[in-house]
Amino acid sequence: MQSVRKARRADGRATQARILDSAEAAFATGPYDGISLRKITSEADVNLALVKYHFHSKESLYAAVVTRRATVLRARRIEMLEALPTDRAPEVGAVLDAFMRPLLERVLSGDPGWFSYLRILGFIGTETRFDGLAAELFDPTARVFYTALQDALPGAAPGDVAHGLSFVILLMLRALAQEGRAPMLLEDPSANDDLMAVYERLLPFCEAGLIRIARPG
Repeated sequence: MQSVRKARRADGRATQARILDSAEAAFATGPYDGISLRKITSEADVNLALVKYHFHSKESLYAAVVTRRATVLRARRIEMLEALPTDRAPEVGAVLDAFMRPLLERVLSGDPGWFSYLRILGFIGTETRFDGLAAELFDPTARVFYTALQDALPGAAPGDVAHGLSFVILLMLRALAQEGRAPMLLEDPSANDDLMAVYERLLPFCEAGLIRIARPG
């Protein structure tokens, strides 16, 4: 009897994971309201009753999708930040790298779900109904890095550091989603294909910009 219960739990977890994977791929294709549960159930090869059993509603399913990878991302960001030298003030570039590289690593990991997740992060900023979810999942980490950047930029106005980090987040999401306009400007469709090369331009660009607004003159 116990083995039967274990098998059922394992099957339930597998079904949940399949639904989450399908929902993630679907939500990456457009804004929340444009994605139907029918599309998700079709991709996951499950019926609507199973989705409602495991996640209760479309909104709860969306929250589960966003939460699943946010915890992984936060852990890696904090790990990298805490690995920086503690005997001196951190460098701006090192703090920004600790914030941005974990997402780059995951996108380059070969798991297509991370690229879908990256696109969802871009969409979530346009959905005011999920402001609370975004604040719960991402604001605590952003505040940690905001504080680290203040340490890296002593004397900088808080508003300059806060706006600078906000600009970094926007640029990061667009650049790592390979949405930059370099292919058009260079007339080369493959200009964004090498994501590591894109990042190696992104990091110093963000570092220089933040230093410039925080230390004007």
